[in-house]
Amino acid sequence: TEKLLRLLKHVAELKGEFSIQSKDDGSGGKQTLVRPAISVASDNVIISYPASELKEHGLAAVIPATMMSRLIAYVAWNGFESRLLVRGGVAFGPLYHSGDVVFGPALVDAYETEREVAIYPRIALSPSMSNMPDFDKWKHNFPVADDGARLLPYMADFILRMSPGIGHFNMHVKPWMAEVRAVVKQECETLAGNPKPLSKWAWFGNKLEEVALQLGPQLLELDGPADTEASEATAGPTGGVHTF
Repeated sequence: TEKLLRLLKHVAELKGEFSIQSKDDGSGGKQTLVRPAISVASDNVIISYPASELKEHGLAAVIPATMMSRLIAYVAWNGFESRLLVRGGVAFGPLYHSGDVVFGPALVDAYETEREVAIYPRIALSPSMSNMPDFDKWKHNFPVADDGARLLPYMADFILRMSPGIGHFNMHVKPWMAEVRAVVKQECETLAGNPKPLSKWAWFGNKLEEVALQLGPQLLELDGPADTEASEATAGPTGGVHTF
């Protein structure tokens, strides 16, 4: 309980209302700065983006979902330091989200997706996501797992300890990965004979190694100054789209 409270207090610092601003990037394009609405309720973190306001700024509703991995990763690596794993669901649909008041079909959909589909420490997409405008154009950003679940990939940002802001990550990748591997090994050994939690940690460890292999040895060997500028993500003709 103490570990969970420490994590939630940390995440509570991210709480805030949705905001969006667009401006010229100086080269004929447009940069759009997006901050999602974020609430913390019990052991749940709720993140939302109103599709109608995104559309007014020329953004497809699916675009923020492709960038939500930074926020998820931020929660995940802070939780991991207390040996807590995260899982969740992402849905598209009607939702009211202001302050700490959140209700609507999309919230129920996301909750049921987390409970019935996510299962492991992963973020699963509800089938309602395929109804989002332009989803087919962006679906390559959401890999499909062996069991058919379509996922929001956050593990690469977890490994790099990406900030929820614009393009910063922690360069001390090598010692962090050593720490993560040691914790996963210890938890799996401790939980031997307890199949349900063991399966979660084993899944996490396997996914960690899979994504680490994709990142390559150059990134995994980094051990330099912290909080280094990463390349900024872009979203097609709209220019840079960033959370926070």
